[in-house]
Amino acid sequence: MMLKENHRHVGSDGMVYMPYLHEWRQHSCDLVEMTIMLSSIFGADPPVYAKPPGAVAAVAAAVTHQPPRYNAVAAQVDQQRVIEQQRQQRVAQERREREEAEAAVAAVVAAKASEAADETRTTQQCRANLTRKLQIYLQNFYNEARADISADLRNQAKVEQGKNIATSQLEALKKAKEVLNQQTQHVEDQTVKVKEFIKEEGSREEPEVDDLAVPVDVPSKQMLELSAKNAAITDCLYFLDKALVRGNIPLDVHLKQVRKLGKTQFLTRAHLIKIANIQAGGQD
Repeated sequence: MMLKENHRHVGSDGMVYMPYLHEWRQHSCDLVEMTIMLSSIFGADPPVYAKPPGAVAAVAAAVTHQPPRYNAVAAQVDQQRVIEQQRQQRVAQERREREEAEAAVAAVVAAKASEAADETRTTQQCRANLTRKLQIYLQNFYNEARADISADLRNQAKVEQGKNIATSQLEALKKAKEVLNQQTQHVEDQTVKVKEFIKEEGSREEPEVDDLAVPVDVPSKQMLELSAKNAAITDCLYFLDKALVRGNIPLDVHLKQVRKLGKTQFLTRAHLIKIANIQAGGQD
C-alpha cells in the first residue's frame, strides 16, 4: 500500500489531519464519533492505494543499492513543506469558515434570544396589563355586587319588618273584627229591644211635660225649680245681649236688667249648692 500524495487529510508521513481532531474536547468528543468521521472522510477520498507490481522491487533495489540523493531528499522536504503549508492554509481556511459560521450562528442565536426576550417582555407586559385590567374589573364587580347585596339585605330587612307589621296589624284587625262582631250583635240585640220598647210605648198616650220629671221629696222639688229658674235666667241674659246688639233696648236698661238678673241667678245657684250639700250630708 502507498500513501496518496497531496491528500487533503493525510500527510506524507502518515499523520492524519481533520477538524475533529484539531478541535478535540475532552468532555464533548469521543472515539466512536471520530471513527465514524474518519470512515466517512476516507470512504469519500481514500488516503492509500495499491502499489504497482514492479514498484516494490524497484523501490527495494533503490533502497538497497542506491543511497538517497540530497537533491531528491531536499525536493521531498520542500514538497512536504509545501504540502504542510497547504494543509495549514486549508486548516486556517476551515477555521475561518468555522469561526464565521459560529459567528453567524451566534448572531442568529443572539437575534433569536433578543427576539425571544422582546417577545417575553411583551408577553409579560401584556400579562401585567391584562392582570391589572382584570383586577380593576373584578374590584368594580366586587364593589357593585357588595352594594347590590347590601341593598338587597336592607330591602329584605324592610320586607321582614313590613311583614311583622302586617302580621301584627292583621292580628289586631282580627281581634277588632271579633270585637266589632260582638258589638254589632249587641247593637242588633239592643235595637230589637228598643224597637220592642218603642212598639210597646207607641200604644200609650204621650205624657205631659210636667209629668216627665216628678220629684220624690221637697229638696228635690226645690232643686228642680231652682235649676229651671237658673236656666231661664241664663236664657234671659242671652236674649238681653242679643237685643242690645240689635239696638232694640238702650244700654242703661240692659245694664239695669243684667244686674238684677245676675243677682237673682247668684242667689239661685247658691241656694242650689246649699241644698245639694244638705242632701250629701244626709246621705253620708
